[in-house]
Amino acid sequence: MNEMLQVTDAEFSEVMEAPFAIVEFWATWCPGCKAAKPTMNRIASELKGQVLLVGADIDTAPKATEKYGIQSIPTLVFFKDGKEFHRMEATEPYRTLMPQIKTRFGI
Repeated sequence: MNEMLQVTDAEFSEVMEAPFAIVEFWATWCPGCKAAKPTMNRIASELKGQVLLVGADIDTAPKATEKYGIQSIPTLVFFKDGKEFHRMEATEPYRTLMPQIKTRFGI
């Protein structure tokens, strides 16, 4: 299983070019983020080629964090053609997250 790609503010615009994308806003010092990491990596691996799933550390992507008004972490922000259409906490287990993601993206 591959680790999820991480992006900074400089790379964030590339994420917006994907037809379907999810950004997990997180931080290295966040216990909930560390706990969610294996689930997020698994989902990124399973959705490869269908939905781009990347991580944005709030400390290395402060502009994106501010732009999307991230108030708590870990938070998942769903994008379709570069536009946000849904967000949720990333603390849910795989069995809860994956069906919601598939439903939101119609896959």
